[in-house]
Amino acid sequence: ACKEGTSHGGTELTSTRQLRGAFSDTEDFIDHGLVSANRCSSRTSSISSWTENIKPSFTNKLKFQSVLEGEPVELKCKLVACPTPTILWFHNNRSIPKERRRRIYTDSRMHIHTTSLLIDSIKDKDSGSYKVMAINSEGSAESTASLLVTETPPRCVIPLTNVTAAVGTPVILQCLVNGKPNPTAEWFKDGDRITDSRCIIQEKTEGHFNLLITNVTQSDAGEYKCVIQNPSGCIETAALLKVLRWTSLLPRFTGSSCPSRRRCCRPTRWRRGSLWFLLIPLRSQPFLPSSSTWPPSPPQ
Repeated sequence: ACKEGTSHGGTELTSTRQLRGAFSDTEDFIDHGLVSANRCSSRTSSISSWTENIKPSFTNKLKFQSVLEGEPVELKCKLVACPTPTILWFHNNRSIPKERRRRIYTDSRMHIHTTSLLIDSIKDKDSGSYKVMAINSEGSAESTASLLVTETPPRCVIPLTNVTAAVGTPVILQCLVNGKPNPTAEWFKDGDRITDSRCIIQEKTEGHFNLLITNVTQSDAGEYKCVIQNPSGCIETAALLKVLRWTSLLPRFTGSSCPSRRRCCRPTRWRRGSLWFLLIPLRSQPFLPSSSTWPPSPPQ
C-alpha cells in the first residue's frame, strides 16, 4: 500500500496541496501524480484521488497572428482545469456562432484541455480581438489575442481585351481585379487621363471596373489602359480599340464570287409569270446579315 507521505526532492509531502506546490507547472504536477499513482497501486488510480479541483489556468495562451486575406488560420490555446470547464470563444466581445467557415474544436485528456478556432478563408471582417474563456465550479480564466488580416497588392483576374467596333456604336472595356483594401482604378487613352464626357467609368461590383464609350468615333481608336492600385501595390492592364467605318463593314464581293451581268444573266428563256431565283455568294468581315437586290426585271 502507498503511504500518505511521498518523498519529492528529499522533502516529505503529506498533502495534495503540498505536492502541487512542489511543481512549477500544473501539467507537471498532474503527470507526476499519474506516474506516482501507477507506481503505488496495482491498478490505474483515478487522477481525482491525487488532485483537488483546479481552477482553469492557461498553459499556452492565444498569440497574435497576421494573416493574408484568403489564407486559413488557426487560433489555439491549452489549459488545465478540473472539473472539465465550459469553453467559450468571442470575437470583438461577441460570441462566435457555429458556422461552416469558422469551426471550434476542443480536446480534453484528463485535466488538460486544448481548444482551437479554425477559419477556412480569412476575410477582412475577421480582423480584431479574439478571446477564449474557460469556466468551471472553481472559477474562470481567459486568454486574448489579436488577429490582423494584412493588405494584399492588386491582382488582375481578368485583363482588358482588344475590341473592334463600328462608328456610332457603344463600346465597353472591362477588367476584374482583387486586392485588400479594395483597389481603385484610373483610365488612360494613349497615355492621357480620360476626361471625355462620352466615357463613363463604372465599378459595377467590388473590383469589376468598366469603361463605357457611348458613341464611338474614329478619334476614339487607340490604346486604353486601366491603372489599378491600393496601398500595397499598383498594376495595369491595357488593350487596343479599333474603330471601323460602316463602309468597311458592308459586304463585299471577292474574287470569283463577284457577280457580273455576263456571268449571272446570260440569255435565258422562261415562261411569263414563272418563279425564278438568283443566288450570289456574299462574304463580309466582320460578319453582318447580308441582303441583296438585283435590278434587272424579267424580259417581256
